[in-house]
Order: sequence, then C-alpha cells, then structure tokens
Amino acid sequence: MRLRDKISHWTIGRKDGIGTALSDRSHVYFTIGRGRLTEIYFPSPDNIVIHSITLFSEGKIPETEFEYEAEAPYDFAPFYRVASKQLQKEIITNPEADELLVKYTSKTFKNTLKIAFPVIISSERNGEAVFVQAENARVVIRLNVPFRAEIRENYALICVSSRNFLLRIAFGDNKYGAENSLPGDDFEDIKKKFVKGWANYVGSLHVEGKDWLYKRSIIAIKSAEDKVRKGAAVASLAIPWGSKMPLTERNGYHLVWVRDLFFSAIAMYLAGDEKFANASLEYMLAFLRRADGSFKQNATINGEERWSATQMDQVAFPILLANFLKRSNLTGILGKSADYIVKNGPWTEQERWEEMAGYSPYAMSLQWRALKLYGKMVKGEKRKIYEAKAEEFERKIPVFCFTENGKYPPYEYFVRISKGNPDKDTMYLKGAHFTPKEMISADFLYLTFTGLYDPENCKIKNSVKAVDNLLRVETPLGPSFYRYNGDIYGFDGKTPKGRLWPILTAERGMYEILRNGNPVKYITALRNFASFGGFLPEQVFEDGSPTESVAPLTWSHASYIILSELAQRKSKRIPFL
Repeated sequence: MRLRDKISHWTIGRKDGIGTALSDRSHVYFTIGRGRLTEIYFPSPDNIVIHSITLFSEGKIPETEFEYEAEAPYDFAPFYRVASKQLQKEIITNPEADELLVKYTSKTFKNTLKIAFPVIISSERNGEAVFVQAENARVVIRLNVPFRAEIRENYALICVSSRNFLLRIAFGDNKYGAENSLPGDDFEDIKKKFVKGWANYVGSLHVEGKDWLYKRSIIAIKSAEDKVRKGAAVASLAIPWGSKMPLTERNGYHLVWVRDLFFSAIAMYLAGDEKFANASLEYMLAFLRRADGSFKQNATINGEERWSATQMDQVAFPILLANFLKRSNLTGILGKSADYIVKNGPWTEQERWEEMAGYSPYAMSLQWRALKLYGKMVKGEKRKIYEAKAEEFERKIPVFCFTENGKYPPYEYFVRISKGNPDKDTMYLKGAHFTPKEMISADFLYLTFTGLYDPENCKIKNSVKAVDNLLRVETPLGPSFYRYNGDIYGFDGKTPKGRLWPILTAERGMYEILRNGNPVKYITALRNFASFGGFLPEQVFEDGSPTESVAPLTWSHASYIILSELAQRKSKRIPFL
C-alpha cells in the first residue's frame, strides 16, 4: 500500500473490532481490520460511507506494516486501543452525535492520514474543516491541530505535524446535518459516556457468571442492529474476503437474512433482551416478507431485496420465532407463510448454504416443525390441513434424504440434499455433478433439534459417524467441521476451498446436550476460535486460526450464546424449535 495509490478494493473481511455507541442519537458504525480503521457505516449498518482511514508515518509507511497489538479493555463495551512501537490510537463514536473520534499518539512528528471513500462527489476546505460529499452522506473532517489537506479521486490526505492529535469526523445526510453534529466535549468525556452506555446495557442482561465471549457475543449482535428500525441486524459489518473484492461489489454480509436474524433474536432473548427478539420478529414481517407469505433471501435495512431466491427454512423461522415468543397476536399475519409451506414445501429453491435446490433434511425438518406449531395456533379444518401436511413431510424425509447404499462408512446416512431419490438423482454444483449419496453434511442434526428424531435414533447415529469420518477436523484449538465434502466457498489460497465453520461446532455441542453428552469441548473450541476482541469468524483454517472471510459473524455469536444457555440449563430439548 502506497500513499497515493487509488483505492480499488474493499478491506479485509476479518475484523479486529467493530463498534457503535449504544444510543439512538448516534448512527455511525466503525470497523477495524489489520490494525487500521476499515469500513465506516452511516446512517445504518448496511451503508458504507468511508472505505478506510490509514495513518502513514513520515508520510510514507502505512500503519498496516506495523506489528501491532489490539486490545478491548472492557469486556462489556466495544472500545478499542490499537498500539505498536510507532503508534497508538483509541476509537469511539459519540453517543450524542453522528461522529467518529480517533485519538492518535505517534512516535513521529510527521503523519499523514489517508481517508478513503468508495466515491467522492465533491469536496472543499473551509477554515478548520474539510467537507466531503460522499455517495450517500456529507462528511466533515476536523482535527484539534493545524493540518494540510489534499483531495484526490477517492481519498483525502490530511497532513499533520504533531505527535498527538484527535481526529473527529461528523456525518450527515446534508451539509448542515454534518456540521451541526459536533458538540464540544473532549475525547475523555465522550469516551466515558460511550463506555457507560454499553456497561449499563450489558449489565442489565443475564451476564452474571457468564464468560467473556458470551458478553462479547452480545456486543457483536447489538453492534449490528439498526438504530431506527429496531431488531434489524445485519449478518456482519464486513464484505467476505473484502481485500480481494473490487469496489463495484456491493453485496457483502452487511445485509439482513431471516436465518441469521432468527438465531440472533433467540440468542438475545436467552441473554435477557426480549425487546430485541420481539423487534426482530416485527421487522421480519414488516420488511422481509413478500406478499405471498414467503420471505426475501436477504435485504437492506429498509427492505430492498438483494438476492432473489426463496429458502424454505427462512419461511419457517418467523413462525417458529412467533411461537417461541408467544406472539399469538401474529397468528393471522403468519397464515400466508404457513400456507406457502403447504403449497410449495418441502422442496426448497435453496438450502441454508444458498447453493442447491431440492429436498434437504434440514429445511424439511424446519417446515415440519413450523406446520406442527402453526396447526396448534388455529382451529377447525385449517388445523387438520397443517397437521396432515406436516405428517406427509415426516414420511417423506427418510425417503428423499436417507440412503442405505452410501459411498462412505457406515454407508447408511442422511444426505445433504436430493431431488427425491438419494441414490440415483443427478445433482449439480459449481460445475460438478454427483449423486446425493456422494455428498454429506451435518444439516440433518436439525431433525433432532426440532424433535422429529431422537438423538439416539440409529439413522442419526450413523449419519453422525459419517460426518465424523469425512467432515470433522480436530484442530489444535478444538473440533470443527466442513459444511460438506467438496465445499469450495473459500478464497484464502490459490484454489477455492471451504474451511471449517464454528457454527457447526456449536451445533454439534447442541446435539451432545440432547443426547446427554458433554458439550464442554465444543464450548472450549469456540472460545479458542475467538479473536482478541472476542469475535468469532465465519470460517477457521485447519489449525483453528480465522480465515479472511468475515469476523465477527452474528450467526456464529448467536450460536455460542445459545449453546452456552442450553449447556447451563441442561436442556433435553431445543426450546425455540
């Protein structure tokens, strides 16, 4: 990276930290990657305004080349201190304004900040401030020391001759909004308010006796929530493998999926934030539901659909969440979704990995459970329709999804997905073709999570053996699993290759609890997979270290909270399924 290089790609998806002030008056979200500030969002967690902020020591050495240590001094707040031999910085957002503050302490006198934007429409220097009109926001840059400014195609260079200085960046929808959002408090006063807001919130939840990762998981999920549309949390404040993705790529994980939001809502409810869970359900119904009762594959915070497939698990999840939250007042609204499952299930256009169409034991079990539960919400002939369809799905699951002539030991197991014949169908995925019995995943565990199959059922136990033989890896940090054999969703090397998913470690722990086993090794593995800031990645390498996909992933953190709660309660069933 050189000072005057044009910005052409996004930044690393694996973040050292993410954060926002816990205040409805502050709509700025920041991220940290490889020690520097990376994507900054405003006014919602799906809208990137600033690409990155990089300090160049002596005007030429980027801070990304420094050997740094980053710390999160408080386990109950997303406050970060990043330090190296050359530089220290502290990062917060203002709880009372749309403002980012970065306090720098440098060993050198000559420093240049490169503040990069996806797009700069216009800019001007006016007195002690630089005004930048970005693609979708007005930004005001100020420092507490004299500086020189130079604006290039999509970045601003801010040159200071000082070792200690404070950067303040205000955001607004227009010039006046940004200018007027700059109160005069100093950094330490604002920092105290920032930390106190988070401490009060986390302290109000069920965190007594809970570990560090549990608290950081709450922070990871809450930091991804919109300040206006409550309960709307994006999957991650990151673009997977962002440093390999051009700026024209706008579909990262800073979108809302029903699936990720369902697990986040459940986790936050179990942690004590019932408002978040109920708001998430109401948001799903208001912004993610289609007119026919199905749900969007994913969407922006305001409900703009980005990817267009229908995934039947995401049709089932709102029904399951409403039942768990005892929201009987939503029975009528959810009727279209139940009817959609009756009419279109159990086939799914995509299963949870968003790649294949067919009959998935995972998606079928969730549809079965949704119909069973919704049948209890209604009366008369309608109830009979839902119960009859659920029974039909139950009969079809082993027919469509279980092979007794498998390719891998013990040769009898649930397949990942089929078109109806697990032994003879021809399936296609990313240029390869195969029969269903040639592809294994652990998705069948949802047959036990939903209560459809006993965890000691021989079909389940044989399938677990097949997964352990083919997909399980004992990393130095603990066990984890590939999504399925042949997975190529991963871009960390020259050849695409899928790696291990902490979510699957958590799900295996949940299964162990159901069968009266010991989940400790899986809980410990998740703790070991977490970064210094307490963040869990989407994927880890075979040595347990995180890939560059994304971190934190709200689904990973939700899974950790859920597993922790189930283990503490010694649950014999999954209460939310």
